[in-house]
Amino acid sequence: MSKALIVSVVLTIIYATFILTNIYAQEDMLMSDLPWAMSPAIIGWAIYFVWGAIKKKPSKSKLADELKELKKLYKEGTLSKEEFSKAKNKLLK
Repeated sequence: MSKALIVSVVLTIIYATFILTNIYAQEDMLMSDLPWAMSPAIIGWAIYFVWGAIKKKPSKSKLADELKELKKLYKEGTLSKEEFSKAKNKLLK
């Protein structure tokens, strides 16, 4: 489990506890206010998942398979040496 996920879970629990405590302690704040009160935590989770999707890199086995496929295409003559080098560098970044 990543450190960022653990921190996000802990902060969300702390924040939710704080908000729920305030809802029950104050008569003017209702449970219907909870979604608005929790929006900072929801936004934080959205950023976490979007960032994870953007930064996700292919696994080593997938990367190895893609490199093998490139090498096969190069040996067959489908890719030129320059095309092969560009594609390989793109995969390895």
